Amino acid sequence: MRARLGTLLPPVLALGLASTAVLGVRLDDAGSITSAPPDVARAVPAVARAAPGVRGIQTPITADLREHGGATGVLRPGRFSQVAVTWHGTAPAVRVSTHTAGAWTPWRTIETLDDLDLNEGDGTRGTDLLPVGTSDAVRVRVSGGHARELKVVTIDPGPNRVADATDPIALAAGTPTDGASPVATSASATPASIADPLPSPPAYTPPSHYAPQPYLYSRADWGADETLRKNPPEYNQVMMQIHVHHTASTNSYTRADVPRLIRGMYWYHTQSLGWNDIGYNYLIDRFGRLWKGRYGQGRNAPVRGAHTLGFNYESVGVSMIGNFETANPSTYAVSMLVKFAAWKADYWRMKPTGYRLVTSEGSDKYAAGTQVRLPVIDGHRNTNDTACPGRYLYAKLPDIRKRVQTRVDNY
Repeated sequence: MRARLGTLLPPVLALGLASTAVLGVRLDDAGSITSAPPDVARAVPAVARAAPGVRGIQTPITADLREHGGATGVLRPGRFSQVAVTWHGTAPAVRVSTHTAGAWTPWRTIETLDDLDLNEGDGTRGTDLLPVGTSDAVRVRVSGGHARELKVVTIDPGPNRVADATDPIALAAGTPTDGASPVATSASATPASIADPLPSPPAYTPPSHYAPQPYLYSRADWGADETLRKNPPEYNQVMMQIHVHHTASTNSYTRADVPRLIRGMYWYHTQSLGWNDIGYNYLIDRFGRLWKGRYGQGRNAPVRGAHTLGFNYESVGVSMIGNFETANPSTYAVSMLVKFAAWKADYWRMKPTGYRLVTSEGSDKYAAGTQVRLPVIDGHRNTNDTACPGRYLYAKLPDIRKRVQTRVDNY
């Protein structure tokens, strides 16, 4: 039987912490927070689960937390930098405001997460996981839908790794520094320069008859706690498609932020949504680095992901870290997507510019048993009612398919 993560665990389950204590979440007047928070008004039941370097809190939104307009009061779960809301039932509209760097942020809408699989979880649904910077309080507004068992999820994914004189860090070959402005849009800020947290990849010599595998950063590189995984990985019999996603998160992260972002997604997918593992098979950051997502043995193992409802059984899912509904992906990220898709398409003998007739297992767009003609390399919106992978990235897919085909033809 799969573990049900949406239900309450013991009051606090803290793994990897020096001690175990009941963690309360404060509820105060929404306008009262200052740099010196007031005394606790009352405690709110919360569920905490900590993995090495990661601390997550799930706070039930009970009737006594609701204020007029569906908003909660101020919730104080301790330090966090990622936030989401989960529920059972139909999706509500969710907006959040966080107390970040000493001030309240404007209210922001968090979209519903559409990356899922029928075979995993306990029916818990949720929003995208929103990076918010280091914060100490959150307010939530929920409206519409028929949601029950609502919870606010706040995650502290742990510290960045910082290089020092005894830990020399080099840039991966062909990728930019933080000061390189890889995202060509005024909507994305360029972060301050910091050291890369990972070593340079070794040289790779591919077989002559396949497009080469790009360098792949491992789960250990981003700090996966393998005890959070649920059931053993499932494997597909065939790979016919490459589904392209975005994480709908920030576009202004630094190189050293990436492992933390992935650790937070992993915790959220497994501990809040109850999935077996992180949903994506692979992820690509804005610096053009490829990261292994879902666990599975073998370089080309056809691991079944939880990324494209109704179409996970014959595909691989890759997610670009960022929000490409509001900004263009970087040239480095797009170049890596081309290399990744060429590697997978050539190995599984897919035609990058071609189409496949596939049968839906049941999605919000195509009922179970429906046969659909889809591009071999498609966007999430081709299979589900979602904006993913964002309009700017989706508009680039025709050119990406051509570039992938050219790369495959040259090997």
